[in-house]
Amino acid sequence: RRFGSSSEKYADGYEQTDLFNEAEVNADTDTAEIEEEIVIPSHKRKKRTGKKEEDLSNFEVTETIEYKLTGEDRYCPDCGTKYKVVTKEVVKRLKFIPSTFEVAEEVTYVYSCPKCGAMIRPEKEFPLIKGSIATPSL
Repeated sequence: RRFGSSSEKYADGYEQTDLFNEAEVNADTDTAEIEEEIVIPSHKRKKRTGKKEEDLSNFEVTETIEYKLTGEDRYCPDCGTKYKVVTKEVVKRLKFIPSTFEVAEEVTYVYSCPKCGAMIRPEKEFPLIKGSIATPSL
């Protein structure tokens, strides 16, 4: 018989079947199980500094776009004082012109009111993907 019942049978009281249940047999059934919650501290991966700058270093800057306040926007609406430039934020973005890549440098001037301390920056084009170096031309 090929697929019939096996002729190898265990005799009654054969102890080898309990070999793998030894821990359960010897365990104390009266003690309550103590469950401890293990807390693994989370961590944040560090970003590589200078990665975008490194990627764009092979391309030359062909265009500089400056975002500045003009006209009445240069004056604080609360106190009427003229804003002063605090800093410039420079962002380099990759542009694709068929068969070539170019880097467009965007300079955004950040202004501050010397009297009341209000800060403002002009509106600019936002990238398609936040934090990306790609422009819509890609």
